[in-house]
Amino acid sequence: MIRHSLSLALPLLLLAGCDLGGQYDKKFQGALQNSAKQAVFADNLHTVYTEVMDSAKQPVGVKLRLPKLFDGSSKVMTQSMIPLPGNMQGSTYGLVKQVDDPNGKKLAYTVVITAMPKPDPKAAAPVDLSKALATFLPGAKPEDVSFNSPSGQSVNLKRVRTDMALPDAVAKAAKMSGEMRMDLYQIDAGSNMVMIVWMTPKSMAATLDPAHEASMGTLEISAAPAGNPPPAGAKAG
Repeated sequence: MIRHSLSLALPLLLLAGCDLGGQYDKKFQGALQNSAKQAVFADNLHTVYTEVMDSAKQPVGVKLRLPKLFDGSSKVMTQSMIPLPGNMQGSTYGLVKQVDDPNGKKLAYTVVITAMPKPDPKAAAPVDLSKALATFLPGAKPEDVSFNSPSGQSVNLKRVRTDMALPDAVAKAAKMSGEMRMDLYQIDAGSNMVMIVWMTPKSMAATLDPAHEASMGTLEISAAPAGNPPPAGAKAG
């Protein structure tokens, strides 16, 4: 009798096991995908956020995690690589890291963050840097881009991307490759405008892009202007 009961129960347990196994597989695959997404941030970025500061060294309400490539051997920059429009003044913090390309050539990978107070914080329309930079970046147009954040949300931003060949004298002085790709992001942060510029050697763009994109995915804004929400995925305070 006991054997007969077990013989009936075994197929039921097997069927139940198959069903549970299918659910487990889905959860397992989901966990693997989430782990892979988180690894992009853990592998490429510092855990500590970098706060964007104004000229008085006060946070402006914008922060992000920078790539681990920028370490103690990186050179600090305090001047913007992009001319500021009009009479705008600002504070600049940048890092330059020498990296080796596949041929062993030393190239410069750069991020420059500039915070500029708006000429009139009460103005209805924010300052549009893309228009002011049209003469410096002929043909470059703003485009909508989206990056994944560590929480799984999307961070939606405006980016101006352009390829540029630096003059030999500038390339030599800055120790940069003559063929660079520039990515410029304009962030509206309350009474300040923040400009984040990445300069990437074109020959290493595919290698360095994961760190750059992961970094922009960690962007958090806590000083969004009233009536104008921060980029989706960014945390507003």
